[in-house]
Amino acid sequence: MLSLLTMGLLEVCIGGLPSDRPVWTPADAALIIECVDIEDSERRLIITHLIDDHAFAWDALRQSTRFNDRVGLTPEQEAQWRSATEKKQSLFDDATEVSRELRQLQRKFRNVASVDRTATLEQIKQLQGEYQSLQMDLEAARKVAIEASGDRFRLKPGNLVDFQNEASLLRQRLEADITLLLDEEELDQWLDCRTSFYRRAWLLSGGLEGEHLDLDTCIRKVKPPFTNQQMINIEPILKDWGINIDAAMARREAMPIIPLPRGPEARDRKTASQVIDDMEQRLTAQRAVRDTSLDYVNRICQVLDEETASNFRNTAMTMAFPSRYHPSRMSRALVIAMEEKPEKTESLQAILEIHLAKLHQIRERQIEIVLDIDGYEGPLAVCLAAGLDCDRYQKAHEQMVAIDKARRINEVATRELLQECVGRTVTRRAMGGAALH
Repeated sequence: MLSLLTMGLLEVCIGGLPSDRPVWTPADAALIIECVDIEDSERRLIITHLIDDHAFAWDALRQSTRFNDRVGLTPEQEAQWRSATEKKQSLFDDATEVSRELRQLQRKFRNVASVDRTATLEQIKQLQGEYQSLQMDLEAARKVAIEASGDRFRLKPGNLVDFQNEASLLRQRLEADITLLLDEEELDQWLDCRTSFYRRAWLLSGGLEGEHLDLDTCIRKVKPPFTNQQMINIEPILKDWGINIDAAMARREAMPIIPLPRGPEARDRKTASQVIDDMEQRLTAQRAVRDTSLDYVNRICQVLDEETASNFRNTAMTMAFPSRYHPSRMSRALVIAMEEKPEKTESLQAILEIHLAKLHQIRERQIEIVLDIDGYEGPLAVCLAAGLDCDRYQKAHEQMVAIDKARRINEVATRELLQECVGRTVTRRAMGGAALH
């Protein structure tokens, strides 16, 4: 049933090209198996085959749509590309065959008599040299094929619409076949799981920090897990979040992604102003998705006790802003130093508390700034290219630089205190151990 992950090949990435990344991961597939309790092994096997067949059909559709439409190639370039591609495929087939023979000889080498080992070893060395040579030729052929293509592999708008329609038909056909094999209870479980994982996939397509936060996943990651009563309190809020986050993502997807202008258009102030306005509208929709999830984090905390709410909030913020909430190396070093110097535990604990208090203030300020200015990079680039006023974006950048500097200053000050307390040698070992975690 792990082939359920291939259902992810249904979706199309927002940028306009068929996505090569599965929407459902193997871990997601395992959760679906747990969620949809299909006891009949024969039906499970049929569903597996249906999904495998769909994966082949989707991949064939993706390949034909993406690689058969080359934009801007002259007949000579087309012929050059075809020749390079055929050579690349031929070399790949040869390398695969040599690799298979090499593995067979290596297995044979373990079992042959000692008198025959010399000849077998020579054959292995010869095949290894041939394989390495083929790999070098294959890499060269790949570069030639890329250069011949002129990096012009893209979909025309009409082809993208065709792809989306065909992919939608494949999905509808697969889901219709699967639902015929499920009873009423299994069907409810299937639909709930499908909705949850599609929602996660669209959340992951967000580009702002915190925009990808999935509260369903966050609930599962909280340690220790929520009690039954706590889950009863949380369920209505989660259901309400699902409705609102789906609506926010629908509004976001209605806003097209705005590419950066190139060439003369990049220097035209009127065009640049329009591009910035469009980017701002898209950013507003993205921030609505992010803020919706963060608002529901607060709502869930309100129905929990203080300790559990703090644990849940930390889990949610770490998922939403991993680069801001990653564990401090200095805090790990202080813990290691306590283990090595137990007699200094009291002093080190005081240093750790001071460090974490300052770090908490810095993180809160970082998040405050990020929520206000995240996504400013695109408009800033357009402003700089067109020579427009970009004070707002530059000040935002300066704020982020200043807060990152404050974090580094806190790290350095804490290290100096640690060194005064336990000495340079222990500090060096503690810092080295912290780096390995």
